[in-house]
Amino acid sequence: MEPFDYLLTFAAIVMGIAVSDVFVSLNRLLAAGSRVKWDWLGPLAALAALLKILTQWWAWYSVRGSAPAVTFELFALLVASVGLLFLMSSAALPDEVGPEGVDLKDSFAAASRRYFLLFALHTPLLWLFVWGLSQRSDYPAPYLFNLGHLAPATALILVFVRNRWAQGGFLAAMCGLYLWQGFGHPLPS
Repeated sequence: MEPFDYLLTFAAIVMGIAVSDVFVSLNRLLAAGSRVKWDWLGPLAALAALLKILTQWWAWYSVRGSAPAVTFELFALLVASVGLLFLMSSAALPDEVGPEGVDLKDSFAAASRRYFLLFALHTPLLWLFVWGLSQRSDYPAPYLFNLGHLAPATALILVFVRNRWAQGGFLAAMCGLYLWQGFGHPLPS
């Protein structure tokens, strides 16, 4: 097993559980049928979380040559960022549908602050990991600024601004960004 495989396996388990949680929650909602009052914002948040996970997973392959430079503290940052992804994806949809049913609008309204706070915290932890890795290897340092850098600040604003249309616009923009980042890009050989 190569160092990259060894490091990624642990993080992959947590990410796999996060993806499973989104699908299990969706399955429970679909199985509940008419006991679910559907709304668009929670499922959009789940989709954004899922695409964020897929994009991160896809991008990690580019780090494989720098895996021997990963220290314990860098690995701890990576695991913390993956943990935030798990918590964020878990906040998007309710885990249970009680006998009285569930209203997805109310459910996401109750979880939205937590969701956007976790979203805001995730990316800086990941940047810190990449920056630390760039200091210890030939992995390129992150760009000083790109449009993706606005995401954590915007998510932090949405912790306090509870406007559903602003939240939905941000989530739709992030889904578009994640799809654009990955579309047509094969894994490097």
